[in-house]
Amino acid sequence: MSFDTLSLSQDTVVVEECQPAIVLIDHPKGRDVAHRSESATGMSWVISLFVVVFLLSCLNYKNNFKYIKSIVSDLTDVRSRNNMFDDTVRESTFLIMLNVMCVISVALLSYTGVILANPVFVDLPFALTIASVGGITVFYYLFQYAMYWAFGNVFSDVSKTSSWIKGYASSQGLLGVILFPLSLISFFYADIAQTVCIVAFILFVLARLVFVFKGFRIFFTQISSWLLFLYYLCSVEIIPMIFAYLLVVKACKILM
Repeated sequence: MSFDTLSLSQDTVVVEECQPAIVLIDHPKGRDVAHRSESATGMSWVISLFVVVFLLSCLNYKNNFKYIKSIVSDLTDVRSRNNMFDDTVRESTFLIMLNVMCVISVALLSYTGVILANPVFVDLPFALTIASVGGITVFYYLFQYAMYWAFGNVFSDVSKTSSWIKGYASSQGLLGVILFPLSLISFFYADIAQTVCIVAFILFVLARLVFVFKGFRIFFTQISSWLLFLYYLCSVEIIPMIFAYLLVVKACKILM
């Protein structure tokens, strides 16, 4: 063996054949969600309605800074008196707009509450569902006004009935001011929607209790009035609310 051959054998390194490595990477997968085309359209209509009602309320409130105090007085006062705002169109329109705002807010909160209580309804078409809930809410309020008018005229006089109905309109008008931002929060922030709905329901019950107390002061004239008051409480306040909720759930089941 020559010197050159020995040197070559010592300096040569055997290179092993390497196999190409394979790296497995899991591609991220998205979640299956419902298409938002119809939902977005329905949301646009709802938000547009909110904006219109809010702007109309603000325009009517422009020169009525003292009217809020009058609304609070109508909510609690049972005396027959002439209200300086009764015959003015602007203030009457302002109270009507506040009641419309309350109806819309209650409808949206009812929709959110029903969806939270019944997750199976979450895939329902938004436009039809909110329209159904809104229609039931409007019917519920119209029924309430009709029942107050009939109940008051049967068991009392026209003056006390007018004061009673005005108290109801005032309570719902003030409630609408509070529920309006809460309904928007529940609409856009799903993480706290349940808490917002609970708070809104408590406020709704408190507003009703204040109004019920006014009715108690109007109609409770003797011991026998207890039966009349309990009849009113069940037939006008409790039962219609339960039926309204059941009707909303029934409407949602029909839309499934």
